[in-house]
Amino acid sequence: MRERERERERERERERERKILLSKAFFLVRQPLVDNEGKGSMEELERLASGRVCGRFHATLKALVEGCGGSYSMAPRKDYDRCVQKVQLECGGDYSRLLDVERATGLFEQTDDMLRCLQRLAPGQDGASSRLSLVRCKDRLNSPLNGGYRDLLLNVCDTESGFVGELQLNFPKIAQVKSQTHRFYELMRVMQLKA
Repeated sequence: MRERERERERERERERERKILLSKAFFLVRQPLVDNEGKGSMEELERLASGRVCGRFHATLKALVEGCGGSYSMAPRKDYDRCVQKVQLECGGDYSRLLDVERATGLFEQTDDMLRCLQRLAPGQDGASSRLSLVRCKDRLNSPLNGGYRDLLLNVCDTESGFVGELQLNFPKIAQVKSQTHRFYELMRVMQLKA
C-alpha cells in the first residue's frame, strides 16, 4: 500500500516538474524585436507582422492546412488595445512574448488529417517546414480550458522573418461551440480584471 502511495507521489512530482518545464519553455519563444532592450513595442510588432510577412505566413499556413484535407480560416488581427492589455497583464510589459497577433484556424473532419498537418510542421519534414517552424504546441484537446473549450494551439514561426503567429487545429463540431465558450472566456477575463 505504501509503495502505491509513493508511486502516486512520484507521479505527481513528475507532473509538477513537467508543468514547470513547459511554463519556462513558453518564455523561450519570442518575437524578434529589438526596441526597448528586446521587449519591443506594439508599433514594432505591428511593423514586423505587416505586409509581406503576414501574407506569406497565412498563405503558407493555408496551403499546409488545405493540403492535409482541412479548411483554413484566417482570424482578424488581434485588436491593438487587447494586445496592449495582454502584454501588460500577462507578459510583464514584454511585447516579444505576444505570440497571437496573427491567428488562424485549421478545421479537420479526420484525426489522421490533423495529425498529418502537425507532422508536416515538425523539423525535417517536407512541405511547410522550410518556411514555417513549429515552436510551441499546447494540447488543449486532452487538457481543455476552463469552460470546456478544446483545440491544439500551435505557435508557428515564419523562418524568414522570425515572426511568430498562432494556428489552432480543431474539429468542426468543437469549433461550432467556440463562439459560446469564447464569450464565457471573455466574461471571465473581464471579471478577473475587475477583481
